Amino acid sequence: MSPFNRMLSPSIVRNIRTFEWVFLILHIVIFLGLHDRGLPLLHILVYGSFFALSFYIPENRSYLQRRLYIYGALVFAIAANSMEVATNFIIYIYLAKSCFLLQKREVFLATTLTGFGWAFSELYSVFNDVYMSNDIIFSPLHGATRPSFSSVLISSLGIYVGASMFTLLFCFTILAEQTSRRKAETLSQQVEELAKDLERTRIARDIHDSLGHTVTNLNIQLQLAQRLFKANPYKSLQAIDIAQTLSMQCIEDISYA
Repeated sequence: MSPFNRMLSPSIVRNIRTFEWVFLILHIVIFLGLHDRGLPLLHILVYGSFFALSFYIPENRSYLQRRLYIYGALVFAIAANSMEVATNFIIYIYLAKSCFLLQKREVFLATTLTGFGWAFSELYSVFNDVYMSNDIIFSPLHGATRPSFSSVLISSLGIYVGASMFTLLFCFTILAEQTSRRKAETLSQQVEELAKDLERTRIARDIHDSLGHTVTNLNIQLQLAQRLFKANPYKSLQAIDIAQTLSMQCIEDISYA
């Protein structure tokens, strides 16, 4: 189905928005449980922005607006992650939205570009936390060490690839089921219209076969009555009686039809 006329069902829009709200609230609660200083201003601004953005899903807008909506949110989430605001769950939510708003080829493109951006933001965050602050991580096996860029890159990309592929496959499955259901509904409507057309054809054929013959006889009797009116009034009345009987038969045939 073309992305220009793809329409999301209200249940899908409602479920996407509900999941986004639930994950935002849970993430804030977990953050507050792990930190005693409260929620920093930057986190409030980022999560508040995404909460406000969740009310707007451009399913009925142009393709350009859909594209700007997805790419803008992904870039914002990556930038926030590089500033140590955890937005990994937001990334997957907007990848899920892209499955319903963008072409499949562009969904994979957005997922690939987001993966590179996400890996870069993770490396940047580790560089600020460890190398700029001279923090050292203690390992029971290797003693005091610093995480290498390669290990951070492999770990972040591995998690991202697994989670993003699961997200895309799950959403494409939902989309395929929705498309199949709409095709089934369209086919059912076509079958119903075909059945109505066949019924109209049958009624027209019955009218032509039975009622048409009766009307022809009725016309003959009326013509006969008109011709015999002066020469033989008695036979003319008989013809009129027969015509009346035929007219009653026509009425009955129409009522049963």
